[in-house]
Amino acid sequence: MIKRFLLLVLLFCVLTAPLARAGGKALVCAIDPHWPPLEFLDDDGNPTGYTVDFMDAVGRALGITVEYRQVAWRDMLTGLEEGKFDAICSSASVTPERKKDVDFSRPYYFLKQRLVVQSGTRITAMSDKSGMRVGVLKGSTGAAVAKSLPGLSVHQYDEIGTAMENLFVGGLDGVLVDEPVALYFAKIRYQGKLKVTGYPPGSKREHYAVAVKKGNRELLQTLNQGIAAVKARGLDRELRMKWVTR
Repeated sequence: MIKRFLLLVLLFCVLTAPLARAGGKALVCAIDPHWPPLEFLDDDGNPTGYTVDFMDAVGRALGITVEYRQVAWRDMLTGLEEGKFDAICSSASVTPERKKDVDFSRPYYFLKQRLVVQSGTRITAMSDKSGMRVGVLKGSTGAAVAKSLPGLSVHQYDEIGTAMENLFVGGLDGVLVDEPVALYFAKIRYQGKLKVTGYPPGSKREHYAVAVKKGNRELLQTLNQGIAAVKARGLDRELRMKWVTR
């Protein structure tokens, strides 16, 4: 009985060791706050959205403070490699290409790409219209999907909001972007003057995860435990209902 008790104590210590080491420290997360409703700034200029609430919950589960550093999407990989922050917490989809440069946590959100168009158009995501002008965020999975489809004229932007505004005024025929972002701009920002169509050809389910510097196994293990704790409590579903338009 004593041996069994000691074994259980040892197992508990191993499983909770990363949590204990994380206690009291701050986790610095890079976000690009131009990706509503996942990461954006509130009226007072503070980071908010699904990802911020989710990572704050992860921090509480781990007993740490989470700090957010605003970083342009194009600069995140370089900043992570240089140690300017601990992790990329900015709706980063896991792809084989990105896995060559960073290590990813367990997934915390699933999605697909969607095409946003003007509300009065008959264009759909299944259209194969030669020369169709499609806006995307530079370096995004939406950009990779758009480039793989024949007949499209792909226009890349540093901020997705600029692409949406260009669509609204007629400078684009559509914007290909992550589904929660597509729904936000179509139904909230432009209040029905834009609409979300179907999925593009060959669309596959993607998942968001937190990215850390290659080889940082301790932080990765800690994050995985925090994410698991949040999902076990069902907080991810609550945050979807709070932030994501349907």
